[in-house]
Amino acid sequence: MASQPNRRQFIRTAAIAMAAGPFIASSARSVPSERVRLAYIGCGGRARQMMPMFASHPDADVIGVCDVNEPRMDQAAKLPPL
Repeated sequence: MASQPNRRQFIRTAAIAMAAGPFIASSARSVPSERVRLAYIGCGGRARQMMPMFASHPDADVIGVCDVNEPRMDQAAKLPPL
């Protein structure tokens, strides 16, 4: 089993992912969309409350979940419509 990342590793990885996001998004599709694409960072209590609300909105796509607690992340990823 892999070791748990420490706070510094987590922040470094999150910063790299955030910096790369615009480049990945712009290469995937150049036409602007009227839809909102959401990803959750942290899948605890409040996020779990918000997921069904955003998922039911006709102009929103929940595209991903992330949490340092893997069982919680896996549980959130199984929620519809992910």
